[in-house]
Amino acid sequence: MSEPTLASNAIAWRRRAVVAGLLTLNAAALAFAGWSIWASIGEPRSTGSSTFMPTDHPGIRLPRTVPADAAQVKQDAEVIGVTVAGQARAYLVSSFDPMPGSRHEVHVVNDVIAGVPVSVTHCVRTGCTKVYTAAPSSEPLDIGVGGWAGDDHPGLLLTVGSVRYRQDTGQPLTEGASAFPYAEGKFTHTTWEQWRKHHPKSDLYRGSHDPFDTSS
Repeated sequence: MSEPTLASNAIAWRRRAVVAGLLTLNAAALAFAGWSIWASIGEPRSTGSSTFMPTDHPGIRLPRTVPADAAQVKQDAEVIGVTVAGQARAYLVSSFDPMPGSRHEVHVVNDVIAGVPVSVTHCVRTGCTKVYTAAPSSEPLDIGVGGWAGDDHPGLLLTVGSVRYRQDTGQPLTEGASAFPYAEGKFTHTTWEQWRKHHPKSDLYRGSHDPFDTSS
């Protein structure tokens, strides 16, 4: 066998080795990415009555809002409106939908209106909205996002402390756990145009990733 043939065979072998190495690295990277995504979501668990995808995210705390005149949203945009002691505030329904790259804490907004804690929760999959409140305080409630319930009655899960609750019923996911500690509050699901017509001095929460928010 001539020396040029040997050299060309060696080059071809090295090329095959490089390609095989790259394929192995790509497979390992994909496997790690898949594991990371699964770990961030959580492994499905069973409580005996329901399986669920657990997460542990705090809700949005004391959100920034803008006056009605500076809202810059469509008149037919859906909002969840709340009034406390004559003070009105609206929350864009779209702000509760996690955008690509964002976390699921956007499902819960822990706010304080007129010195009263008010937490607005909204499940974008089921359309369920619940508002919770408690005695006057300068501190918001501590409600978090606990995951997604499965089986026959799917829906958003909330957390208070270490206990998970169904958002739609307020029932604890674990049998024998304490009842949901906060009372439900009133709210209005309407359009921004209609809400502003009745509450012209209302302010608006546009989301935790508000593209118009230029404050520091």
